[in-house]
Amino acid sequence: MLKTFMQTELQLLNSFEADNNWLNSNYVKFQKEYPNEFVAISNEKIVGFGKNIENVVKALQSKGIDAASVLIEFIPEHGLKIFL
Repeated sequence: MLKTFMQTELQLLNSFEADNNWLNSNYVKFQKEYPNEFVAISNEKIVGFGKNIENVVKALQSKGIDAASVLIEFIPEHGLKIFL
């Protein structure tokens, strides 16, 4: 049981890594298409987007997608700097 759980978690982490790499390689394009929006990415595809994260999560739920299983990132407009 624990082994299956760990395998599932590892698959999810690998999926997030692949989606994050895809996001980074298309970042400038996404800054033009989704400025100041949250995007949800799964299997190297945009599966949802919106101005606030709550709406993105609701849109994912309406599609039957678990928000915990997708990468959700904020895309600032080009030139905007965000300090964390």
